[in-house]
Amino acid sequence: MPRTEAENQRIRDERREQILQAAIQVFARQGYAATKIADIADAAHSSHGLVYHYFESKEVIFMTLIEQAERDAQQTAAAALAQPGDALDRITWLVTRMLQGLQRRPELYMVMVQSFASETFTPELRKLATSQAELIPATLRRLIQDGQASGRIAPGDPDELATAIFCCIQGLAVNVLSPDGLPVTFPSPATLLRLLKA
Repeated sequence: MPRTEAENQRIRDERREQILQAAIQVFARQGYAATKIADIADAAHSSHGLVYHYFESKEVIFMTLIEQAERDAQQTAAAALAQPGDALDRITWLVTRMLQGLQRRPELYMVMVQSFASETFTPELRKLATSQAELIPATLRRLIQDGQASGRIAPGDPDELATAIFCCIQGLAVNVLSPDGLPVTFPSPATLLRLLKA
C-alpha cells in the first residue's frame, strides 16, 4: 500500500532533522570553516545529493541551526520571566535550564560560540548569530536589575554580572568538547549564583 502524503512529509521532516543533528556534531568538532558538505553527509549517513536537496549550502545549514537556537532562546527567556517567585528564583530557573541544556547538548553550545566568534560568516549570518547571542544575557541583566532593586542580588554592574554568568556556562561547553577530553565537573546553579547573591 503506498504511503500517504502525511507519511511522506513525516519522513522528509525526519531526514531533514537527521541532517541538522549531524551538522551540529560536525560543526562543533571541526568548526565552520573546516566543515564540508561531505562531512555532514557522512555524519548523517546520507548522500551529498540528499543533503543538497534539503539545504543549498553549509551556510544555510548553519543559519538554520542558529534560527532554531534563537527560537529556543526566545522561548526560554519568556519562560524565565514568567516563572513564579522573585528575580532570584527566576535567575535560578534560567541558570538551571542553561546548565541542563549544556549537559544534554554541549555541541549546540559550541556551535553557538562559533557563530559569533568567527569572522568567516556573511554579515547576515553574523547579525543573526549576534541577535541570538544577546538574548539570554539581556534576560539575565533584566532579572539582575530586578533582584538588585529588591535587595536579593548583590550590587554591581548588571551587564558585568550577566556576562560573568553567561561566560561561565559557555566556557563549560568549550571544556566539555575539548579534543583532549578535559574532565569537567559541572557546577550547580547555586555555585554559579554565588556571584549574584547579596
